[in-house]
Amino acid sequence: MEDTIASGPNMTTQPKSILHRKQSISLSTVLLLIANIFKNMSMFITNMVIAAVFGASYLTDAFFLAFLLTVRIGIVMTGSIHFTFIPRYAELRAKRTERDLTRLTNAFFNNILLCTAIGTVLFFVSMPWVIRLFCFNADPSVQTVTVNITRALTPTLFFFMAFGLLQALLISNKNFVAPALASLFVPVGLLAGVLLLSQWLGVYGLAVGVVLGTLLQFAFPVPVVRGLGHHYEAVLDWNDPDIRAMRRDSLWIAIIVILGQVVVATDRIFASSLEEGSVSALTYAATLARLVPFLLYFSLLTSAFPTMSEMVAQGQVSELQKLVNQVFRLVGIVMVPVTVVLIVLGYPIVQLLFEHGKFDPRASALTYVAIEWYAIGFLAFALQGPFVQTFFVLKKLHFSVIWSVLTVITNIVLNSVFVKFFGFKGLPFAYTVCMILHLIVCFVAVKVFIKGFQLERAGREFAIILVSGVLMTIAAKVTYASLLCDVSTVAFLNLVLRIAVPALCSLGVYLISLYLFRSYDLLFLVDKLRTMSKAGQNIAIRGRESRERP
Repeated sequence: MEDTIASGPNMTTQPKSILHRKQSISLSTVLLLIANIFKNMSMFITNMVIAAVFGASYLTDAFFLAFLLTVRIGIVMTGSIHFTFIPRYAELRAKRTERDLTRLTNAFFNNILLCTAIGTVLFFVSMPWVIRLFCFNADPSVQTVTVNITRALTPTLFFFMAFGLLQALLISNKNFVAPALASLFVPVGLLAGVLLLSQWLGVYGLAVGVVLGTLLQFAFPVPVVRGLGHHYEAVLDWNDPDIRAMRRDSLWIAIIVILGQVVVATDRIFASSLEEGSVSALTYAATLARLVPFLLYFSLLTSAFPTMSEMVAQGQVSELQKLVNQVFRLVGIVMVPVTVVLIVLGYPIVQLLFEHGKFDPRASALTYVAIEWYAIGFLAFALQGPFVQTFFVLKKLHFSVIWSVLTVITNIVLNSVFVKFFGFKGLPFAYTVCMILHLIVCFVAVKVFIKGFQLERAGREFAIILVSGVLMTIAAKVTYASLLCDVSTVAFLNLVLRIAVPALCSLGVYLISLYLFRSYDLLFLVDKLRTMSKAGQNIAIRGRESRERP
């Protein structure tokens, strides 16, 4: 019997373990959200520890630049491989036999891994020239440290891609649990590197921890894939038409991903020419500001993407339009209050989370300046998510590449201009302007690609959301101003109260406003929560009855 990695005879038999089960969009969204909360909180706590141990210095600047050039690209490539594999897999499933699908899946995996291995080696060899291009700091010692850390992190590119392929296969079969759990190993590995290895290896201990984390991330889902009846087969089929098409799509998406990271890297590159700690401050600010947008993006949109691909493969354009509309509005209703909290309460949040050890008040002030300007940019980033997913399922990759190139050029020009007039704050401001422009162009492009596309109820809903957001901002500012005097002799408790009380009061104002204005999406969410609560109660009752039954 031949080994397989794609759909096999065991695929229709669903094991009882949740690791091996198919999940619906609702369940998968919840599971991914929980896993992403743990992953992002682990990464967030790790950044807090890094800030306390190393502060905002040239060492952290070097590590975060190396992290951006390797791990950040690897993480995004892991997610982006879905955009190549999942739509093609859904299309081929309808027209190919099981054996053909098996061979094509194996061949695609081997093609991508071979190209990744070659690219990783070339990247390692060319590292000194790459760092000279991306690091504006002329100090040779800083550049040497950055080169060494980046080289140490280079193997993560291969491990991330190998994990991304397994993840895409599992998600194609609507199995989300194993990939979600596996993604926790990277932040945990980084945290272990900070707490354990940095004592002996210094900042290089962080790199070792990340490499070990990516290796475990790749190894974890392997038994799950094999348990579903999939096994590895060494084939390439380099000239197969479908393999060539998937390889071509992968190249386009790789270009889009790299260009997207160049937009992020542009801020760090310009920051490396400013005062010491600027790169670290931007990194800490981005970590905090994008926490909720990334949770939404990688939970809701990842779980919806296989369904969107199936809708396109089956010609259900009207259903696709409804799904995109719903996701867009839900992202807006969640992201507006998050943006308000970051802008109004960002400084005490930075003090509470980061201002420990070597992270001094100067670093806190610098980080908050970036958060203020990043907040609206990440709101625009989250809102464009459903549109970007639509481009990929419709295979409009040429448009995405062209617009990504224009975005990079725009960002570089804006950074060059804004940093002269606004200094450090000009860097996150340039990013925000780029994301707003990107959102507008994405919306126009979707209307072009999907004839008759309209944002259903969007005008009324966003008017309600914006009015409620303004009322929330006023409530947050008034409440925060009333708590500026110390209410306790414990500094930590003062900070907690200055954050929690305004946040909760203003959130209450926001929700009440939405309810009074009869927001359709709020009522939809309330109805869903009631349904889920009743379903949970019924499951608990049936479980209790089954245990009591003799």
